[in-house]
Amino acid sequence: MKFYNLKIATLTTALLLALPIAQSDDWTGNIGGSIGRKTLDNSDWESLDKQSEAGFMLAIKKQSWPVSITYDLLGSYEENLDGTSKDEAYTIENHLGIRKTFEWEESRFRPYIGGGITLVSAEIKNITATSSVKDDGHGRGYWVGAGLLVGVTENIDVGFDARYSDAEVTVFNEDLEAGGMHYAATASYRW
Repeated sequence: MKFYNLKIATLTTALLLALPIAQSDDWTGNIGGSIGRKTLDNSDWESLDKQSEAGFMLAIKKQSWPVSITYDLLGSYEENLDGTSKDEAYTIENHLGIRKTFEWEESRFRPYIGGGITLVSAEIKNITATSSVKDDGHGRGYWVGAGLLVGVTENIDVGFDARYSDAEVTVFNEDLEAGGMHYAATASYRW
């Protein structure tokens, strides 16, 4: 994918910016990953509409702020074999936004809600024995979501994240809904 290097650069920048913040007593946050599924619009994606997804999640905030600033990077993939041809579909979503985490004293459970903008890239490839064609597109839209973090140690959380994203891309001269429903198990480090 030609946008792969941009995503790696974005992720590296986010991590480098988070390191000095994580060392400050004024800041709190969560950094982790997710593994799950993304469901896209079946009429747009047909047999490629249910994709495996992995992600990186970062939320940071000053102690005095009511919400965290978030950056989540989600990548999904699916392939379909049909005789001698294979179709592949990829999506990458950058979710920028805010997240409100509800915390109670003496509770290991911390639910959250959030939302913001999404920047989406998508690619579809068709491979046969004699040829290979692909096209990609980019778009922007919004995302909303909710989840639950459960503290298993003082600094380690596991949980569940569910969100919806809405963004359109143009691939092979067709407008496709590249957002969808995302469901994932999460694990993260909290400081």
